Amino acid sequence: MFKIIQFLFILFLFFRVNAQQSAIDFTLRDVWGIERNLYNALDSGKIVVLDFFITNCGTCQINTPKLDTIWNTLGHNGDSLWIWGIESSGRNDSEVIAFMQQYQASYPCFSTMNDTVVTTAYNITYTPQYMVVCPDKTMKQVGINNVTAAINGCKTLSYSLQSLNNVVTIQNKQISFPTNTRYWQLYTIHGILIENSTFSDKTISLSYLNNGLYIVKWYDGNNFYTQKLCLF
Repeated sequence: MFKIIQFLFILFLFFRVNAQQSAIDFTLRDVWGIERNLYNALDSGKIVVLDFFITNCGTCQINTPKLDTIWNTLGHNGDSLWIWGIESSGRNDSEVIAFMQQYQASYPCFSTMNDTVVTTAYNITYTPQYMVVCPDKTMKQVGINNVTAAINGCKTLSYSLQSLNNVVTIQNKQISFPTNTRYWQLYTIHGILIENSTFSDKTISLSYLNNGLYIVKWYDGNNFYTQKLCLF
């Protein structure tokens, strides 16, 4: 029975990957002068959220603080996730910086004043648009309320295909980490941080949590790993 379930899960992942688009590579220099390349970020294991916005778009203004919360919660200063804000109406760097300051965007942002290749390649005819790109270069367009779920989908896919030998185990709401774990984080299924701790004990009680699905992330000194947990 377990082998059947495992096969169906792998089959689901296969069709899921093939149903998604492939991201188009690009290189842009952000408003602070740092050159960033999409495929380089993906090849280093990062998830990249592309936020196509314009400065006078009301919905963009409302959603920018929401993206910044995701960036500060999950981004870890770019060690596992980037959010790149791409201004799509040709505003210059100073205007984009003013927007960032007014609407609390601490993630990297870019002006397309002298380079419309990206907006053309991604067919940006309206804003906002959000593209979540997984490290395998598959891309999914989502609404603002589904960005976190898409990010977690990337993490789950990456874990399932690449990290099968580095797992946490759970029994009777007791979670056991690999012995080389440095620190760990626990999130709700919607990406809200519940607990964040440096690693001290190999086994930790989760008895205070309600039954349901959760996401645990841990770091072994070299790599980040993500796994879904089902408490019941």
